[in-house]
Parts: sequence; C-alpha cells; structure tokens
Amino acid sequence: MNLGIRNFTPYKKNILLGFLDVVTPDGLVVYGLSVHQRDRNRWLGMPSRPFQKNGTTGYTAVVEFISREACDKFRDKVLEALNRYQHGGRA
Repeated sequence: MNLGIRNFTPYKKNILLGFLDVVTPDGLVVYGLSVHQRDRNRWLGMPSRPFQKNGTTGYTAVVEFISREACDKFRDKVLEALNRYQHGGRA
C-alpha cells in the first residue's frame, strides 16, 4: 500500500508536529490528520469533529479502523510516506 502525502503543514506545539492530508492508492483523500511525537514515538491523530455537551467541547471520530492491527498498519504506512516526503522523495 503506497500512500501519498498532501499539504503537510508543520505546527510544533508541545507534542504536536503538524497536520497533513493522505491519499490512498484507491484515491480516497483523508484530510486533517495530525502527527504527534513524544521522545522517539510518533503517532497519528485521526480527523475528528467537535461537539458541545453541557458547555464542554468534546470530539467524535470522523473515521475509524475495524481493528488495532489495521490502524497500526495505516499509521506505519503514513509515517513512512511522511518521512519520504520530508526528505525530498515522492510520497
């Protein structure tokens, strides 16, 4: 599975590194993923939609994976593509 990176925007704040959009091999575009890092561990934040309840803002998932394994595989492929993108290769 080769993924493409679109519009990576660095945004360093605490553990947040930035935002990106991903294009899957089937042509699906996922907008608004966030990339985070603590120590040597990097992970993705999937897009979410804010909502208000009792005066508090919460967030609900826009997309999710059917298994932890599927989520981990997607994360690994996105981070590999981001590494290529940031180092001048095509992602």
